Amino acid sequence: MSRLKRELGLLDAVMIGMGGTVGTGVFIILAYTAGVIGPLVVIPFILTGIFTLLSALDYCELASTIPIAGGGYTFTKRAIGELPAFATGWFMWFGNAAYASFCALGFAECIGLIVNYNRGLMPVIAIAVILVFTFINYIGSREAGRAQSIITIILLLMLCVLAMFGFLFLSGNPTILDQPIISPGVLPFFHIISYIWVMFVGFEIISTASEEIRDAEKNIPRAIIITVILSTLMYTVIAFLAAYSGVAPDVLTTEPVPLSPVAISFMGGLGRPFVGLVGMGATLSSLNAAMIASTRIAYAMSRDGYFPKSFGKVHYHYGSPYMALAMSSIVALAFAGSGFIDYVIYMTDFCYIIGLIIINYSVIRLREREPDLSRPFKVRWYPFIPIAAMATLFMLIPFIEEAALVTGSGLVIVAILAYYTIMIGYERIRVALGGMNIIVGTIILAGSLLLLTSGTTAQTIALLIAVVFFVAGALHIAAKKIE
Repeated sequence: MSRLKRELGLLDAVMIGMGGTVGTGVFIILAYTAGVIGPLVVIPFILTGIFTLLSALDYCELASTIPIAGGGYTFTKRAIGELPAFATGWFMWFGNAAYASFCALGFAECIGLIVNYNRGLMPVIAIAVILVFTFINYIGSREAGRAQSIITIILLLMLCVLAMFGFLFLSGNPTILDQPIISPGVLPFFHIISYIWVMFVGFEIISTASEEIRDAEKNIPRAIIITVILSTLMYTVIAFLAAYSGVAPDVLTTEPVPLSPVAISFMGGLGRPFVGLVGMGATLSSLNAAMIASTRIAYAMSRDGYFPKSFGKVHYHYGSPYMALAMSSIVALAFAGSGFIDYVIYMTDFCYIIGLIIINYSVIRLREREPDLSRPFKVRWYPFIPIAAMATLFMLIPFIEEAALVTGSGLVIVAILAYYTIMIGYERIRVALGGMNIIVGTIILAGSLLLLTSGTTAQTIALLIAVVFFVAGALHIAAKKIE
């Protein structure tokens, strides 16, 4: 198997993390939550930042100890075993691909602030932008990393400009801070946290590119912690400004890009195109980071035999895992083609949460299995940190939308079937199915013979079904010889 090149430094790693974190959610989700619970919106953002930091610290230990491409999937395989590792990789792969499609759909929404177009074309625009960034990542990690750094730096600067206008607005309208603060209760906070969780998990993307980061043992933990702290700070500030922007809550909760009316309140007529441009940059940055992550997870799973070996190929010239990239792009394109942005958000949340629960447990298992393993970064207050991280994630699951929970449960079943098909092998699966068919046929035949009246329609049908199962069983068992 070909090897990836270590061409990314600390700045590139931070930009990958910030690009995957501070992105689409700022424009589609953040101001919406301000409309739901008002000035108290800063509380769920601070709490989510703290919850995220718990998982991030576990990631720091694992990523510095096992600096191999694949991120949480690779950690889980080393710490727990093959089935949990496959489940982790499966959900983190789907989660990053779904997040890429969320970013592409968000990009289409932001374009609508600048150019009027038929909203029926939103999936088409999302598909087109995914294809563009698929090509950028195909060229290689250096070019993808450079694009990520440039886009993210511009994005952060423009968000700082928006915050500056927001503070100027508040300084000129100090009475707006006197609005009453009404507590919605405890449960709405957990609903908000489960909804905005997708905005905080970009730090995970850093570890998926571990084999491409120089001095990974030091740079990965630094990049992860910097990403979580900076993103939490920026979210809290902008959420605070959105809550005191003077925009009516019903406007914030109905606008496709809720940050747009907030910017208009701060900047006047320039607010709408400003948010449109910044939003386009943010969504592209997040999209690129998610594509990097999903590709590296697929590459690592192919390397370990869970995906076809062809997906582990690295381009001889560009050094990119191009087959894994193509596989991840197909999944992202499928989600984007649906056009259902809210559903994609919840699916991303579900996949990330399930994957992170297993990954946090990996810290405990790895400490037990390999206590003498060199750990350049070691989580303090063990095992409180990993246990607290898992507990917070479990608390969020009941607050995820039901449709996402149902679909996620389906993904669990498919993952188990896929894993055992791969581990047992197709030939053994055929033999097992053949044996099952013969057993079912025998049961049906025995049942038909117990019927008191011979020659009845029911008995005839049962005999025919039994014959079908017997033939199917024989074909399954003989399949290897036939081939």
